[in-house]
Amino acid sequence: MSFEKSPITYPEAEENKESDLRAETDIEKFAEKQSILKTISEAERQIEESKVQERNLAQKIFDVFKKRGTRLAQITTLMSAMGLSGCYESEKGTESAETEPKVKQLSGEEREQILRETGVDIVSLTESLDWSAEVQVPSTSGQYILHIGQIHYIDDVEKDLNSAKEIIRVQKEIEQILITLTENGVDKVFNEGYISNWSNEWPVEYRERASKVIAGKKCFEELTTLCHNDTKFFEKRGNFTADYIAADIKNIYRKRAFKLVEELKFQNMFDNDMEKAFEQSLSEFQPTGVLANLGNDAVYLTDASRKLANEGVITILPAETKEAQELLSKTLDEREKASDEYLNAIRNWKNFSEEEIKRLKQRYDEIRDQREHIVFDNRDNIAINKIQYYIKDNNGETDEKIFPLIYGMAHDFKDNLLNLRPDDAELEGLGLIRIHPRRHADVPREAVEDK
Repeated sequence: MSFEKSPITYPEAEENKESDLRAETDIEKFAEKQSILKTISEAERQIEESKVQERNLAQKIFDVFKKRGTRLAQITTLMSAMGLSGCYESEKGTESAETEPKVKQLSGEEREQILRETGVDIVSLTESLDWSAEVQVPSTSGQYILHIGQIHYIDDVEKDLNSAKEIIRVQKEIEQILITLTENGVDKVFNEGYISNWSNEWPVEYRERASKVIAGKKCFEELTTLCHNDTKFFEKRGNFTADYIAADIKNIYRKRAFKLVEELKFQNMFDNDMEKAFEQSLSEFQPTGVLANLGNDAVYLTDASRKLANEGVITILPAETKEAQELLSKTLDEREKASDEYLNAIRNWKNFSEEEIKRLKQRYDEIRDQREHIVFDNRDNIAINKIQYYIKDNNGETDEKIFPLIYGMAHDFKDNLLNLRPDDAELEGLGLIRIHPRRHADVPREAVEDK
């Protein structure tokens, strides 16, 4: 009888290998979401940048004609022939005076109706944060989409402290809104940038390990050792994605440290030595790498909903699709070519015929309109459809009255909902409330919301 020799295995090595594989998956999932936001941000930046470039170049051409003494009527005809009508100012210094930004708030009647139908006081929810609130589409079913306007991370924003701090400020306010909503039983959130569910499953093992640390003499040392072991794989990678996931994990252990303080105080065990151990442990939970200068606020830099999902407070539902993102990426490439050709023709307009410039302008406008449609209308329809399918999957019998939708402030879902509502039973009667910070009032549709 022969025996097959079993390979020698080392449990610790196998466990580390499995942990590393999970960590790689975490990085891939997070990188996917960041890639989506990057594509969106680039599209929005291009929309604004191309319009600015077109206006600037048109203004230069107008000024050249004017210096030559060309009559205004003739200039207007020439500019129109080149497809540049309305892209310049005929008189310098005649810009219209800035108007006061419109800040919306619910009427007393709207407030009472929404409170009665949903149990949520929208005014109380927003006023303390100095956010505005507006009913864009009234509800006849007592159910509402709640568009929570946001700004979010874009590449390298952590190097611009002022921009990073404003993102963090908005996301902290969103966190307060979401926590208040969970107190009213609303714990599922549709979120920009996600193409799949992001529930509390991802960090559950970290939360479980942290929760198993019992209040005692060595509890803070044990907690920091666990945290170090869970984050060392990410911290050695040295990039934003890995540093951010490490900060996520550290935040979980940091929250457990504060819970342990409460437990130790309850047991009258929190003496001077324990206080020193606690303070020392807090330094171990600080973000490192590219996020070091943001401290514990770094976990708000992408989105507060992710932080709360990691803590097991909410579940994130997708508001995007992979197909739409692929279409957007393709359109961005086409836009680059059309934009370069058209803007080059304007810069060197003397070398191009009016017909050539008009043709390039037409192609440029088609691509720009297509891109704007994908960035705004197409994605906005998808977000509403995601909510529609969610209601449909529950046979239209869900008890939920509020469907939070975290999306950029430059988006407006009113027309999309009104256009889709008559044809879909799940959307019939569904209302729309929009809230966002007053300091970001009236963000135009073409604005770079997160620049």
